[in-house]
Amino acid sequence: MLERSDHVTLSLSVTGVSNNEDIAHGTIIPARKSLRRSWNQLPRCQRNLIILGISAMFITLLFLLPTQLLNKSIKQNGLTGDDLEHYKDLGNILLSNRVEDITTKSLLNDPQSTGVISEALQNIPEQNILPAPEPQHQLSLQQPAQQLDLSKNIENINENNIESNKEDVTRVESLENDRAEIELAIQDPNLLPGSKGITIEEFLERIDVTNLPQKQHFHGARNERQVAVVNAFKHAWDNYRKYAWGHDNLKPISETYYDWFGLGLTIVDALDTLYIMGLEDEFADARKWISESLNFNINRDVNLFEVTIRVLGGLLSTYHLSADKIFLKKSIELTNRLLPSFLTLSGIPYSDVNLATLTAHAPKWEPDSSTSEVTSLQMEFRDISRITNVSLYERVVQRVNEKVHILEKNKGLVPIFINADTGNFRKFATISLGARGDSYYEYLLKQWIQTGRKENDFLLTDYLRSIDGVFSKLLKRTPKDNHVYIGELIDGKNLQTKNGSFNVLSSGCTAIGSSFWFT
Repeated sequence: MLERSDHVTLSLSVTGVSNNEDIAHGTIIPARKSLRRSWNQLPRCQRNLIILGISAMFITLLFLLPTQLLNKSIKQNGLTGDDLEHYKDLGNILLSNRVEDITTKSLLNDPQSTGVISEALQNIPEQNILPAPEPQHQLSLQQPAQQLDLSKNIENINENNIESNKEDVTRVESLENDRAEIELAIQDPNLLPGSKGITIEEFLERIDVTNLPQKQHFHGARNERQVAVVNAFKHAWDNYRKYAWGHDNLKPISETYYDWFGLGLTIVDALDTLYIMGLEDEFADARKWISESLNFNINRDVNLFEVTIRVLGGLLSTYHLSADKIFLKKSIELTNRLLPSFLTLSGIPYSDVNLATLTAHAPKWEPDSSTSEVTSLQMEFRDISRITNVSLYERVVQRVNEKVHILEKNKGLVPIFINADTGNFRKFATISLGARGDSYYEYLLKQWIQTGRKENDFLLTDYLRSIDGVFSKLLKRTPKDNHVYIGELIDGKNLQTKNGSFNVLSSGCTAIGSSFWFT
């Protein structure tokens, strides 16, 4: 008789059907565990290690796949000379609709390129062509150079200057001699460097009236649009005068001010604008502040680049417009106090300088200077050098030109950081026409114009090669709408589809450059 049991046990094989041979040999096939159960039975540390490994794999793929897709997209959508030949609207952006005819090699090797480019420009739609401005008398810092003859001058440029960035450059004096002269000059910044003890005041008294710039006269606003611009300027100026006079910047919402350098940046920045707009009373107030209150002997670090283009540039431009010696006096005082920035092992200047202690150093946040900053001092320093006949001012910035010229570049394009001690670009730094790179290219062209548009000038060849590099390395278009943009090379090689506000300025630079080739 069977006994009643509380439960029934049933054993099944994995396949649902027992194998007689296995049973006969006493072999039992274990049941499979679910993946979730197996996972839960693992020790916690093993589970964490597995999760960490999988996460690392996905992160790696996340970085690798976009790069591969980007490279594929570049190959599929990259701008080549043939592609751009059909992109007829590019002339509206960069004043050119045939990139291959603008590249350096084409300019150098094809004597007929002049006619091709001129014909291309003639085909730009009429709505894209501005009417020619009425001729006006403009102040020239030097005798105007003759119009550049493309067929003559470009052919005479040695092709090796374009193909190789290693050419030797003639140097006026050694770096050691310049350093010694700078150290002597900063012992007393109130003396004119190299003048054997002549003070700035004495120098100004000795200037022959015939050597002063011709004073410019402006009629002020004459039509409704000009009046509107002047009124907008006066609104800003009056509020700065009321709430922030003598300080760098106005804070309009709080009606207070803040100082970046403590040099009255707004006043100096606005000097030439006041003069050109014919705001005589406002200009007189600004001149009085410059004469009586602008003091450079302040114990504060300032940025060499910003002070050069804003303060020194503002003072020099106003001197050329007004022929007023007070602006030249302040320009010389400031330039002397900026010289310590060039006391480096390489000649590449430090970015920061203390105007009182006359010491300079790299930025506090990193060891390198910005390439655009160290290559965008030359026009102001050269101008004051030729006004005062102090060659030191021009030599220190020309040495920067020469140093950067012989450095290795990527199709004429430069990394955005350079070390003042070694004189070398930072390895794998970004290449960009945006911030920290933009004005390097701008000043190549403008310096070439400032110095008389000379043939076989490395400023010209470096500029031409950089434009070639922009077209071949940075200029791209979107896949669907064919919008043209200028990207940047991350780590010096991987294109990032980024187009910043500073990139837009490059079109103005190329427009200026085109006027010397397409006329």
